Amino acid sequence: MKADAKTEEAILGKLRGFSESFSKQDVEGALGLFATDAEVVMMGSEEWEMGVGSENIRSVFKRLLSRRETYRWEWKWHTLAASGSVAWILANGECHTRAGKTETVSPYRLSGVFERRGDRWLWVLFHGSEPMPAAKE
Repeated sequence: MKADAKTEEAILGKLRGFSESFSKQDVEGALGLFATDAEVVMMGSEEWEMGVGSENIRSVFKRLLSRRETYRWEWKWHTLAASGSVAWILANGECHTRAGKTETVSPYRLSGVFERRGDRWLWVLFHGSEPMPAAKE
C-alpha cells in the first residue's frame, strides 16, 4: 500500500501548497486544496478550529488567516500510503509562527486523507495538532 513516487510527490505538494497559502494568508489558495463535498473535514489545534464542508472550512481559514501572525510548516518525517483513488499521510514537523520579526517554532503533527479526482488529489480530511510537552515523571 506504499504510495508510488508520483502520488507521494503530489501529496507532498499539497502540504507545501497549504504552507505557502497560510504564509501568504491566502484563504482561497488553502481552500482550493480541499474537495468541496459537504463531508470534507478540517480540524486544527484550537478548540474552535473545526470545519465540516467547504463554507465552514472557509470560515475557519478566514479567522486563522486574519490574525497578524502568519504560519508555515516544515515536515521532518512522514509516512504515506495509497489504495486506488485514496491516499493518507501522517507527518511530523514544525509550525513556524511569525509575528513581525519574531518567529516561534513549535512541534506539529498532521494526518490527512486525500482523494484523487481526475488528475488532482484533494484533501477530504485534515487533522493538525500541536503536541503537548511530555509529562514529567
